[in-house]
Amino acid sequence: MAGLSTLFSGAFQVLSNKLAPVFGTTAGTFAQGNDVRFGVDQTARDAAAAKPSLASTGTPAMDGTAALGSATTSARSDHVHPTDTSRAAASHTHAIADLTATGTRDATTYLRGDGTWTTPAAGVSLGSTTPAMDGTAAAGSAGTAARSDHVHPTDTSRAAASHTHSAADITSGTVAPARLGTGTASSSTYLRGDQTWGAVPTGASLGSATPSMAGTAAAGSSANAAHEDHVHPVDTSRQAADATLTALAPLTGAGLVRATATDTFAMQAVGVAAATDIPDRQAADGRYVTYYVGTVTPSAGTVSIAITARDSQHYVTLGQNSTLANFTGLFDGAKGRIVVTNGSNGGTAYTLAYGDKFSWPGGAMALSGAAGAKHVIKWFSDGTNIFATLASGWAA
Repeated sequence: MAGLSTLFSGAFQVLSNKLAPVFGTTAGTFAQGNDVRFGVDQTARDAAAAKPSLASTGTPAMDGTAALGSATTSARSDHVHPTDTSRAAASHTHAIADLTATGTRDATTYLRGDGTWTTPAAGVSLGSTTPAMDGTAAAGSAGTAARSDHVHPTDTSRAAASHTHSAADITSGTVAPARLGTGTASSSTYLRGDQTWGAVPTGASLGSATPSMAGTAAAGSSANAAHEDHVHPVDTSRQAADATLTALAPLTGAGLVRATATDTFAMQAVGVAAATDIPDRQAADGRYVTYYVGTVTPSAGTVSIAITARDSQHYVTLGQNSTLANFTGLFDGAKGRIVVTNGSNGGTAYTLAYGDKFSWPGGAMALSGAAGAKHVIKWFSDGTNIFATLASGWAA
């Protein structure tokens, strides 16, 4: 037992010696806290952990081959690398010389689709011939090309897309009645002109009464229709178109024929007016009087003439400067003469002016000649204007 105790005591001593730390500077020993080596190593570590310097002012390099760099200073956060002049901008153009192609590029060559500069085959000329009408398909043999906006003529050997046919074009078969019009085709309907199948309206019956003599117009009220070849009786209240007047009063003296009753006429003396007679043209405007001669006296320097015949002659003596006024009662075909005797104004002839309806060849004509001379104005009218000429200078 004593031997066993001694054994354990020795073993414990050995184990204690093994667990106790051994301090020193060689391998297998522990370094203590005041070991100078701690100071040296910490300085080195502090130096390694120190922040890099921002003292550098060098311009960053242009982009190029990637490299980590060897500078001991850092780049500032707002640094800018210069534009890479070895690269094109994102938006850029190329000259035709930049194309990769074979052959010679000049004013006579063109770039072919296979990347070759070459001279193309000569093009064809544009034609000027009117295109042919459509017909049998053919590639053609012309040495000219058709223009891009050419138009072929309408094919007259074919019908238009929308067309009609005459009944003569139906040479065989039959046409179903339903195809000819709308409505129901049956034994009781007929095809109307508006292409509708419908019943024929019931027409009026033909009458047998003798037609009435012509008279006051009236639509009539009969329910019957007149035969197409009906004839109305002669109107006995009227004379025939070529009848001879049988109730004409005796014509004596000069005058005009007037109607006194139906198909009855009598003489109407000129100058005698009657409400139912031909108007008294002598009293009205002289249109039926063939000739008139009279003397006109100027009033306050105005010469006034009323036309009362188809042809007239008036005599006027001037006692002062006067105006020949437009005639009254003018009608188409009236004509005449005016003989003017110029009075004496202390040895000087008077002047004569004219109304605005007078028209002269070459302009208004003035009286000429000494006092007392005679002048003749000839005129005719279209009912509105007075066309005149003047002959002057006859001695008194």
